[in-house]
Amino acid sequence: MHMGRIFGACVLVSGLTFTAPAMATKRIEVPSDSRWQHARSQLILPTNIGAMDRTSIEDFSDSELNVAAQYRSESAELTLYLYRPYWANVGAWFERSEAGIFSDKAAAKPQAESAPARAFAMPNGTISNGLRRTYTYGAGRYRTSALAILPYGGWLLKIRYSAVETDIAATDAVVDSILGALVFPKTASEVQAIQPITVCTEPFKWKKAKLIRDDMMSAMLAGSTFMTMMESKASAAPDATSLCRMEKSTDSYTIYRDLKNKDKFWMLVGDAGATAQIQQVEPLLSGGKQFWSVLSMDTRHQLLPAFNRMPQPEQWLSVIFSGQIRASTVIDPDAPEGAKPQTTINIGT
Repeated sequence: MHMGRIFGACVLVSGLTFTAPAMATKRIEVPSDSRWQHARSQLILPTNIGAMDRTSIEDFSDSELNVAAQYRSESAELTLYLYRPYWANVGAWFERSEAGIFSDKAAAKPQAESAPARAFAMPNGTISNGLRRTYTYGAGRYRTSALAILPYGGWLLKIRYSAVETDIAATDAVVDSILGALVFPKTASEVQAIQPITVCTEPFKWKKAKLIRDDMMSAMLAGSTFMTMMESKASAAPDATSLCRMEKSTDSYTIYRDLKNKDKFWMLVGDAGATAQIQQVEPLLSGGKQFWSVLSMDTRHQLLPAFNRMPQPEQWLSVIFSGQIRASTVIDPDAPEGAKPQTTINIGT
């Protein structure tokens, strides 16, 4: 059964392979009788949770920005995901993760047992800022499962639990025991409660767009402009109140529109933190208007080929998967104060 596969190193969507940004999967070796502490967020994972033993910990980034830990027993399995998306909106990523559950062709069609998903707080927390839901299956080895996403200290913890157990209440109770077995850092800050995002009411007509090819001078100018843009608040992750969700969503992505800037859109790809934004920029040199697309994953931001107008969603997605990168920068939120981003400008792409 699909267990909410993490996509930090490779996203498979519509037969395409997402390799940008790509990091080799690294197994984190930990003695089976030792607890493990996530270096960046300080969350501590136990050796076992109930009857489930920890079987592996994998890093899909180069510095524990996208980590998955597996637990198994004879009758259940659990995956804990720790990731730090550019836009850490619980509702948006819960929707993406649930889309993966419902579209998984390897499992019997799930039936959600609570509508809508329920808000909950971290252990000893005071703000109900996480979301959780349980599911039943009419066939297959696992007959119940649960999905939960909880934010803490800028991170998202995603729980995917599946069991042969048919009692949905018992499965839901296991989620509580999972949360209780984890040791959250005392300094983990709680974020605000869930902010619902409304569906866009104003229609938008998607049109065919053309890619703009850079010459050497425009490539250099675009790269330096991109670096400045990413370091400024102009490109900061949005507040949920400034967005509406476009009806055109698929198993692969969800698109949001900026209510304060009608020429800016956001696309969440997969279910593990890949966030793209596209917006109109002022003409560079003597050129006409351009629509820039930026892909953010973990701490890496990549400037993709520009369009001459707002592209159709599938056109936009194809550029995201193309591997064509005009410029890239690494902005690590945990870097020491004053540290400079690592920036690369590509010429002739």
